Amino acid sequence: MYARRVGDDPATPPTLVESEDEARSGTVSREADTRDPPSDVRVATRRRGRLPGRYVDIEHVGQGGSGEVRRVMDLSVDRVVVMKLLRWEHIDPPGNPSRRRFENEARITASLEHPGVVPVHDQGKLLDHRPWFTMKEVRGERFDQAIRALHRAPLEARDARRRSLLEALLRVAETVGYAHSRGVVHRDLKPANLMRGAFGQVYVMDWGVANDGVDPVQVAEELARDVPWRPLRAEDVPVLEKDGDRALTRQGAILGTVPYMSPEQARGWNRAIGAPSDVWALALVLYEILVGERAYPAPEHERVWKELIEGRGPRLPAGLAVPAELRALVEASTRTAGAERLADATMFAERLRDWLAGEARRERARGVLREVDTRMRKLDVLRGKEAEERAKAEEALGPLHANDPDEGRRFAGWRAEDRADALRDAVDDEEATILQLLRTALQHDPDSTEAHARIASLAHAEVLAAEARGEPREAKRWERMLAEHDDGRFASFLAGMGEVVLDSTPSGAEVTLHRYVEEDRQLVPRPIEDPVTRTPLRRSLAAGSYLAVLRAPGHAEVRYPFVIARATTWDARPPEADAPLPVLLPEASALGPGDCYVPAGWCTIGEPGARGEAYARTRVWLEGFVIKRYPVTVREYAEYLQALADAGDAVAVEAAAPRNYDGNFIDVRLTPDGQVVVRGRDAGINEVVAGETPARSLSWSQVSAYAAWRAARERLPWRLPHDGEWEKAARGVDARIFPWGRTPVASWAVTIDHDPPGIKSMEAAPRDESPYGLRHVAGNVAEICQNRWLLRPTLDARGRVTRHDPSEERVLFTTRGGAFAMALLNPPLSRRFAIPEGDRRRSVGFRLARSL
Repeated sequence: MYARRVGDDPATPPTLVESEDEARSGTVSREADTRDPPSDVRVATRRRGRLPGRYVDIEHVGQGGSGEVRRVMDLSVDRVVVMKLLRWEHIDPPGNPSRRRFENEARITASLEHPGVVPVHDQGKLLDHRPWFTMKEVRGERFDQAIRALHRAPLEARDARRRSLLEALLRVAETVGYAHSRGVVHRDLKPANLMRGAFGQVYVMDWGVANDGVDPVQVAEELARDVPWRPLRAEDVPVLEKDGDRALTRQGAILGTVPYMSPEQARGWNRAIGAPSDVWALALVLYEILVGERAYPAPEHERVWKELIEGRGPRLPAGLAVPAELRALVEASTRTAGAERLADATMFAERLRDWLAGEARRERARGVLREVDTRMRKLDVLRGKEAEERAKAEEALGPLHANDPDEGRRFAGWRAEDRADALRDAVDDEEATILQLLRTALQHDPDSTEAHARIASLAHAEVLAAEARGEPREAKRWERMLAEHDDGRFASFLAGMGEVVLDSTPSGAEVTLHRYVEEDRQLVPRPIEDPVTRTPLRRSLAAGSYLAVLRAPGHAEVRYPFVIARATTWDARPPEADAPLPVLLPEASALGPGDCYVPAGWCTIGEPGARGEAYARTRVWLEGFVIKRYPVTVREYAEYLQALADAGDAVAVEAAAPRNYDGNFIDVRLTPDGQVVVRGRDAGINEVVAGETPARSLSWSQVSAYAAWRAARERLPWRLPHDGEWEKAARGVDARIFPWGRTPVASWAVTIDHDPPGIKSMEAAPRDESPYGLRHVAGNVAEICQNRWLLRPTLDARGRVTRHDPSEERVLFTTRGGAFAMALLNPPLSRRFAIPEGDRRRSVGFRLARSL
């Protein structure tokens, strides 16, 4: 019946003998175990196999290789229990292995007083000498069934089921850890031997092959020995009995189930089988929960046996989404060298418990993040409603000028603004709540990548918004928060680097790069290190405002401001274009004295959250154009009047002459010696004035007529600038508030605070100069533009600003810039106001522009 035994010396290859069937749970029986005994034996069994008097047989439950399981009623306490009986064919001889293991199971199970071990109530022998013992009846789900159900469940339900099963595995590990503390090693842990009760109880079943009296010190010493194993030979591989895809070793020196055996079990190294062997099996159960299949799933169990003996440990699939802590736990518990494995199930339980505790915190954090998602949807709705109310306010108030009497329209706009303001408050409150929730999530789980990522995204958006509003301190505060929570996605943004891509027509132009640096409250272009290069140019630069000066023989020098934003590229790519637009360098003859060239490109106009007459902050594309460095002067306008007079057109002279508010004629004449004389009922009556002061007290029609006269005389398409062109020419592209930077300094522009007050000549206030070279944009006189009053810039389908069509009906026209009668604190470069077509003001002049 038995093959030769395996000695205890681990250096001796094992020879297997008969193994015990693993179906003792009553779920499986082998054909050899179900053969009926001879008729005379059955008769004797019926006489001598009666149950003790306190038990009444109810039904047969199952049977295994050496025992059968019956459900019986214990009359002494009136409860149903399970009775395990040794099968009749294993009675003799009294010391046979099956009988020893049966009695061993009863003894060891009874000695383990733990909630995770099914208690033994009673034991004895029948009249036919068959041993029996009774246990609590356990109803529930085996782990192998639960694992199959887990991986067949819908994806949204798997996380909760997996956590429940891992919590049950923790209680299994705690139970096995208790057994290890009592010197008991189970030796056959597998999902089929683990059960969850109907009310959440967890049991470790089938202690029939367990070994007690195991000394962990001796096991550790044995595992620490360096035992050379020779290559496996074919005769070393046992003949395995199979039940489906399960391989069960024969009774004898090697016990267990092949796919869950540790290498020392598979080798028959009996002195080394201890708590680390059970740890190996627990890890394979964990593997099965995570993956959904066994670590050794193949039905060719002889091959699996070879892998075990040769020490090929299991490895979780690399692409499987498994928490790093659980992956590390599997690896630490399945090291082929037992001495390097976790020492016992208690250590396994501690690491699994730590992960579950962390997972509980992570789940609380995820719960908070789900609330964040709900509030983000609410926030989007609030933002949408606010935008709707702002649009209603703009629709009502946009066409109105300050002096328009339409109170009904104005009241409607104000009410829409009030509703929008209330919604803005609600948006701010919701954003503050969301940020607080995200911080709460991090309190639950400091390592929550989701919470960190959402805070980083929120901080990134706030940095951009604060920079757009021109609030560097607020931007810096949010930038610090972004740096604290960024996982690397915004590394280039935080590094503050961007790129400029620049080409020119003609190509190969010399480029000198400058960076605007604030010195004494003034932005000054300072050459950067190695500033000179040639187009085409591609260069990484720190975020900031820059000026490129391009030069080429025979061409005019071009000033090209640009802005490097974090982690972006400035490439002058027109809307819907596939490639950047080269900077055009006009021929030197194309620009005259006092002409400033503004190349085509993007710019930012307006103010964030602008009310009333300023544009809302908008990024727009403008084609290239030429604009005059100074407003048209009194001398230039007097030349125009003189030309009309020389032509003998007295009516035209009177129509073109300036007039005061009352409409009274102001006589502007050139004297023979070139002096300009102004006579009339206006300030400066009968005075000889400087001809280099701005012309004023003129209507839109009058200055448009002057532009047409100038265009005809010079054969150039002079006109008034569109107010978008005026703002770009005055501000550059970096949305500065004043031509010199962000700080109001009254003496740097001709305004009401200038000392002495009043209009000044063109050479006054030299700091009032734009990046393109325009002078007097923050003060001296405001300037009439070509276009009618617009609530917002008119863009074509490609995002380009469109110019005013002179054929349109004219009602109100846009005026831009600061003036000698205005305060500097009102941002002059984004300031706009409307005037009727025939309106004339002493503080309003004009300058000329033309397309190139």
